[in-house]
Amino acid sequence: MSYTTASVKDLRGPHRLAWIAALLALLAMAFAALAAPGRANAQLTTMSFPVPVISASTTYVQVGTSATLDGSQSYGIEMSVIQSWEWNFGDGTTASGPVQQHTFTTQGQTAVVLTVTDQYGTSRSATQYVAVWGYPTASLAATPTTGRGPLTVNFDASASTAPGWGVRSTAWNFGDGTTGTGFTASHTYATPGQYMTSFTITNNLGFAATAYQTINVTEIMAPPTALTATSPTRGNVTLKWANHMSTIFSTEIQRCSGSSCTAFATVNYVTATATSYSEGALRSGTTFRYRIKVTDYAGNAGYSKIVSIKVR
Repeated sequence: MSYTTASVKDLRGPHRLAWIAALLALLAMAFAALAAPGRANAQLTTMSFPVPVISASTTYVQVGTSATLDGSQSYGIEMSVIQSWEWNFGDGTTASGPVQQHTFTTQGQTAVVLTVTDQYGTSRSATQYVAVWGYPTASLAATPTTGRGPLTVNFDASASTAPGWGVRSTAWNFGDGTTGTGFTASHTYATPGQYMTSFTITNNLGFAATAYQTINVTEIMAPPTALTATSPTRGNVTLKWANHMSTIFSTEIQRCSGSSCTAFATVNYVTATATSYSEGALRSGTTFRYRIKVTDYAGNAGYSKIVSIKVR
């Protein structure tokens, strides 16, 4: 700063006392500040404070996967300088540092809190909500699963869960054209057969899970009848029979060698609805005994009568 001649003259003139008084007042203020540093620091920290900022790589994450949470863009106002970054992930876990990679293991809306603190001990916090999504779990128990019709089955899916988001709907499909809702059900199967029953649970995010149970409704064992055996051509045998069951799980062709043999062995399987069977490349002049074995869905077995045939 430069002073003009007029300014210097003013200091020497009648205004000199006013300048001296102003200077003494400034010095008094300075000494007062030095004498009360706590008050000065309080005023400084009031104007200086940290500002937390959270940046998330995603706010919609599948349970069991991770997200990056970045607080490095947090900043200080005036003289504030951030000294620490403390995270609370809302699931009982915490961490320190400006950037964190965190795996979310619990479904639901989670509040992630970042607290930053500066050199004066002043703290501020910010919150970022993360939706942790996942599929519900479906569980299905049935009693009984096999029996003669009409068969009443009690179903229980109460062990199914929709953690974090709640249940939107439940649905039963009993496999015979009928349906139901709720976590438990009782259903009667009137017609023998094999039925695939399912239970589906859907959470409030729209994700669903399904459990399955096979129900076997059997009938009285009625093995094939009218079994006949012929040898229409050289080295060939043809069997024919009549079926009387609709709940056959397997049909086996069994034979043994010799006119009075009893050690039958399965030589082939045919479909449950089959009523004939042919095989070739047999030794001419050999006598075989044949029978048909049927097994129902419950594991019950039945046998046709035994027939003998001499191969041409």
